[in-house]
Amino acid sequence: MSLMDMLKEKINIPIVGKESLEEIKQVWSAQTIKDLLNGSLIISYDLINKQLAEHSISPSVNDIVISPVEDNLLNIKFKHEQYGAISCTGEILAFNHNDKESYLSFKIKEKEIKGKNIISKIIADIGYFIFTKLLGKFPKFSDEINVSMTDDILKVDFREYLLQSNFNIKIMDKDIINLVDVLSLEPNAEGIKVNTNLKVSPVIRKMMEMIIK
Repeated sequence: MSLMDMLKEKINIPIVGKESLEEIKQVWSAQTIKDLLNGSLIISYDLINKQLAEHSISPSVNDIVISPVEDNLLNIKFKHEQYGAISCTGEILAFNHNDKESYLSFKIKEKEIKGKNIISKIIADIGYFIFTKLLGKFPKFSDEINVSMTDDILKVDFREYLLQSNFNIKIMDKDIINLVDVLSLEPNAEGIKVNTNLKVSPVIRKMMEMIIK
């Protein structure tokens, strides 16, 4: 029995096109599919740091390193042409993505620190990388992304950018932006844990389960 026949039999639908399976495979790796079905995935600090190194936010910034510290906090270190070596500690207050909002808020613990604009770009890049894991590849965030700072709380609002990015990723005619919610981020010793809610039809869920078997 072919995979298509197995799918038809198991989920009791008349037709499941091969192209639908390919759509899922093009967006998500087998490991990501498994993680989404389980409701969370962990992105290692090594992977995040590699991405930050490959996508420099500015020619004047280098050696960006994200690492965990106690109490679920993050440490951000980098070298700046003007400011020198910078190190700050912060807390991810929220990372929400659903059909109404998409934002990340981060509280910087140090009251007086240089380079907050650089820190905001680093936080935005971390958010971008998380979205590429969840939603597939799409154009890099531009400088026009909505970033605000109140006291020592940084908020990066991704919503308008996601809606206008035209990355046009669909699975069975459903926009992928509406198929995965992000509930929260939890830094731990291994990496940043992304807690998710998968909002797919039983048909798509069954296809995802078949891919990882």
